[in-house]
Amino acid sequence: MSIDGRWLLADSNNLEGYLKAIGAADGAIEKARLMEVPGEGGGKAEFSLNGDKLTAKLLNKDNVVFQEQTVTLGVESAGKSMDGRDVKCTLTKNGNVFTRDESGPGYTAQWVRTIEGDSMTVVMTSGGVTCTRKFKRA
Repeated sequence: MSIDGRWLLADSNNLEGYLKAIGAADGAIEKARLMEVPGEGGGKAEFSLNGDKLTAKLLNKDNVVFQEQTVTLGVESAGKSMDGRDVKCTLTKNGNVFTRDESGPGYTAQWVRTIEGDSMTVVMTSGGVTCTRKFKRA
């Protein structure tokens, strides 16, 4: 099952709680609320896996890329947190599951992204707080 392509947010549960757990500023939390609209009007992500390199692009409702990152599977690299702060992250792949371990200023987090057909579920956990987001392939 391929991660390649564009994905549209279908459902989200407890994003605000997760952002608070990672220490996101109130302004970043407010911006995230605006992206929580399911479908074309809300959050979108595009992925491209080429060998052991994964490129991820986050897009706003107007399809403008506001965050882009390419990482090598299994290699710690510099990245951005969901709210744009500098972090260290390592991405691994096991079948149709991608796991991102992230450490940022004062927190650690893990994202488990599972792809099943045209559905993707992302479970993000930090400090005992979990957010679950569901996406559909566009």
